[in-house]
Amino acid sequence: MLAMKYGLFLIFKPDMAEASREVRDVLTRVQANVEKVEDNPPAHLAYAIKKIQTGVYQWITFTADSKVIPEIQKSLGFVSGLLRSMITHDVGANTIAPPRPSREQAMPIAPPPMPRAHAPAPVAKLSQEEIDKRIEEILKDEVVK
Repeated sequence: MLAMKYGLFLIFKPDMAEASREVRDVLTRVQANVEKVEDNPPAHLAYAIKKIQTGVYQWITFTADSKVIPEIQKSLGFVSGLLRSMITHDVGANTIAPPRPSREQAMPIAPPPMPRAHAPAPVAKLSQEEIDKRIEEILKDEVVK
């Protein structure tokens, strides 16, 4: 049996304290080891679930064999007073992303421009007459071809 660490997020109806005991009974029945239970006071839900606006959130951390997870999910469907449930892998401290760098440590938005290998050749300024003369020479060469 390969025991893995999981987290179980639950939302109960506000008046259903026995539903929490039913969930713990489900975990005990499948031989899951409950490590931590975090209860929260009733809170207003972001949207109604089964026409209920207030719920009690609970987070349970447990270890269990990965083969019993489908059985736990199926059994949670029969718990009265349970509005929502979600089982997740508990990722642990070593997989959490590193903190974001402060504004002073952050890289600039655009990298600095690369230095050029050589300076561009200077452009000679021509008068209007010289430009006309060159255009006529180019056009004569193309007409001859």
